[in-house]
Amino acid sequence: MKIFVSWAGTRSRVLGSCMQSWLKELMNGDKIFHSDDIPKGSGWYEALTTALRECDAGIFCITPESLRSQWMLFEAGALSQIGDRVGLFTYLYGISEIDGPLAHFQATHFDRNDSRKFIESLAAIRGTPDEGAILEAFDSTWATFEAKVLRLMALPIQDVLPDFPKLFEATKTFNEPFPECSDQRWAARVARIAQVRERLSTSEYAEIMSSDSYSIDAYKTLMSLLDRYDMHIVSYLIHHLDFENLTSKQKEQLERVRHEILDLVWVFQQRREPPVFRESFGFESDASTPGRKMKIQEMQMKLKSGQLPVEKINRGRHSLNWGLDRIIFYLGAGSGQISPSVDDLIALLRMEEEQARTRELISGLQPLYYALECVDNSISSSLDSVTSGRLVESLEDIDRFIKARDGRDMGGDIRRRLDSLQHKLKGYVRT
Repeated sequence: MKIFVSWAGTRSRVLGSCMQSWLKELMNGDKIFHSDDIPKGSGWYEALTTALRECDAGIFCITPESLRSQWMLFEAGALSQIGDRVGLFTYLYGISEIDGPLAHFQATHFDRNDSRKFIESLAAIRGTPDEGAILEAFDSTWATFEAKVLRLMALPIQDVLPDFPKLFEATKTFNEPFPECSDQRWAARVARIAQVRERLSTSEYAEIMSSDSYSIDAYKTLMSLLDRYDMHIVSYLIHHLDFENLTSKQKEQLERVRHEILDLVWVFQQRREPPVFRESFGFESDASTPGRKMKIQEMQMKLKSGQLPVEKINRGRHSLNWGLDRIIFYLGAGSGQISPSVDDLIALLRMEEEQARTRELISGLQPLYYALECVDNSISSSLDSVTSGRLVESLEDIDRFIKARDGRDMGGDIRRRLDSLQHKLKGYVRT
């Protein structure tokens, strides 16, 4: 059997590459290829069309951006001209349905049940008695294939939408703190926000940024933050003009939303490993403290009832891009389900402070709080001098970070944990 895999664009290529490797594992002995596998040079076009005519099946890996590819439509047209002999499939990532020429092919969504039916159809085209073995191979390899696709699809947004960073770079609107603004051209900021929002609202952006679990909630949050930023500037500054005339609360709201936008933009531009726990998707994109607290409480209940595997809890400590994963690790350590060393906990506390400082976070500091709580519950005042020194230094850095900007630690929770730890270490003087 000869199977052709088609892709167009960065994410479609990732999906196609994963598909190609996976099918070679499932369809042992079959030839799985793509146009890139045909040597370039004279006669390349003829070699491609000849290879397509020899195919038994064609699979088109579709993402929102690949639907705009004329090259994919050419390959689909070449295969469809062969007639009913060829099984033609579209494999959809982040798309519920498609129209146009590709809509006539059998569609498969990137989920377990639909993918199993797809492999079953390929096995039927193959027409060999080992269909059962192929489906057994599917059952044993699906989880690995799914995890690989999710991991490799978590590309920095600029790899898919190259102009995204330019929307927020080199502009006073997002990067200049309000207290440092000398020209006070607030109307210009409002106009720039409108331009950015208009670009993000285009069908190209909306379809791509809503196409997977990594970005859909964060995209909605970013649009909401831009609306809030616009509203605050119009309400507080367009008529009053002088930032210094605002109340402390109004100043804090303006700077908070500006930082939240920059933080979310930073997250979009990072390549991220998938979270350990699926619930981390919603947690990361939820900008509200009550919403995040509710998600933490839900996971805490699962932790107490033994629903979370110890192996997964332990993996959470290394999940740098997913705060809820790390919080679950700290809760697991605090409850005794796992037993990290004090040195490890202090190193993680330092990491949380450095990450919050690097991203200039004002809100979203729950991982730092739970790291402090975990250390507080895990140590006594009888630490050796070296460990005590490391902890005191870390607490001093956190203290300075919290005091550096108004609005951090609004409820005083981090302050109370710092006080508790500092009380335990009262007798230790760092030299």
